[in-house]
Amino acid sequence: MGVILTALLGIWIEGRHPPLCENCASPDGPFFQIFSSPARDPTERLKKFKSLAQQTYPHFRVAISKEEARYPEVEEFIKKFPHKFIRLPEGYGSPELIYRWVHSVPSTDIIVLFPPDGALDLTTLERLKNFYTGSAAWVAFQGDIKKWAQNGILTSYARLFQKIKLQEFLEQGKFSENRTPENRLFELAGRHVRRLRGTFVEGKNYGYSWIAKSRKPYPRFRPEEEKPAPKTDLVIFSYDRPLQLYALLESIDLFVRHLDHISVIYRVSSSSYEEGYTRVKKQFPTVTYFKQGIHPEQDFKPLFLKATFESSNPYILFAVDDMVVRDTIDLKEGIEQMEKTGAFGVYYRLGKHINFSYMGNKSQAIPPSIPLGNQMYAWQFACGEGDWQYPNTVDMTLYHKSDIKGFLTTLPYTQPNSLESRWALKRKISGVGIYYATSKVVNLPLNLVNFSENRHAALYTTEELLNKFLEGLKLDIKPLCGYHNSSAHIDGPVSFISQDETKR
Repeated sequence: MGVILTALLGIWIEGRHPPLCENCASPDGPFFQIFSSPARDPTERLKKFKSLAQQTYPHFRVAISKEEARYPEVEEFIKKFPHKFIRLPEGYGSPELIYRWVHSVPSTDIIVLFPPDGALDLTTLERLKNFYTGSAAWVAFQGDIKKWAQNGILTSYARLFQKIKLQEFLEQGKFSENRTPENRLFELAGRHVRRLRGTFVEGKNYGYSWIAKSRKPYPRFRPEEEKPAPKTDLVIFSYDRPLQLYALLESIDLFVRHLDHISVIYRVSSSSYEEGYTRVKKQFPTVTYFKQGIHPEQDFKPLFLKATFESSNPYILFAVDDMVVRDTIDLKEGIEQMEKTGAFGVYYRLGKHINFSYMGNKSQAIPPSIPLGNQMYAWQFACGEGDWQYPNTVDMTLYHKSDIKGFLTTLPYTQPNSLESRWALKRKISGVGIYYATSKVVNLPLNLVNFSENRHAALYTTEELLNKFLEGLKLDIKPLCGYHNSSAHIDGPVSFISQDETKR
């Protein structure tokens, strides 16, 4: 490959140089994480690994696919330099392998990608180290970015690589060889770039001839100090259902972690229901309650926007009062995966068993899904059907407020149903959603006639449920924890116990 840095470009981004990786072995410079696609020719392969093993700068590690690690000459290098190489898991294609590997390394390390038949000059990493530590550069590549994969290298801090959205790697719900997400690094750099003028080798200049563009560029990446963990709000809608609201709040108290604040927008048709909500308020005093007035169609949207956006917390969930949380929801984990993948939301009522659309009264296929770890999966909305193709919902989905604020402030709506239906019409199915293998919440519409898979649910009027609640009963939510459901809306099990029973 020759002297690999003779055509190196630096992309500048305003901001400070990142701190060194505390977990890496280098006290005086960056740690390099190197990836190269397998070389087919034995001579080229030997040349590549010899150049890696003999680098004058010692602080690096090389990620090798298991396919390449099986070659005898590669095995010899691994045995001789066991701390310089790491075998990557089998079962992944190249784009998925790169995506998962990039997200496994410390964000302050520097990723180095180079072609399968390339070899590094022995001092390449030393000079690359001097380049990064001696400047504010975040991205550097050799020659023309259009051709780097054929005859050059691409380097950048892992933190910037990790900002590339999962969507950029996918096609038809799967990782695709046709996608080139690496080009998005230049959109992350933004428009404020300038050419680095100078030379590494006397008489040899370096520069760039092309920067990736798209119809919707990525937001500019600004390196900055660590911020506090983002927080989440929850807004609940309730109408003449104090018993159901009580069950939902009780289940949230039991199962939801890292939730900062809850607001309830409620409405009553008579003073009897107000008495029920008074009991709810007494049991859950830290919740903020917004009561709608005598003209609910006029005050719903202002109250909703106040409850949703007055708080500075960046994340939000919505819920209706006939929902029950039945398993642990760690919102911090959901936020981390959203920021890692660029997903539009985390859909806690979906799961691998949700193959029946209650509202459409029909079967629906589970879309192709990408495992993310800890029983979490990602899917493309465009590859889903039924519930899986509706990204906009008020049924317990975690959103970033900035992604939905524009729609929610401009749409006309007068109550939760018109909010959700009008918002659903604005759906964009080009994005990615996240779900767990097993749904975390269920809808339990007690006071409706429910038809699901030819089963008829027990019917309760709102008055009957109110009377049960005022008599000191509450919904027993424990049986819902292990209940297997094929639809987000279920028709059982339903039982009532005393409100005085000790919470588990």
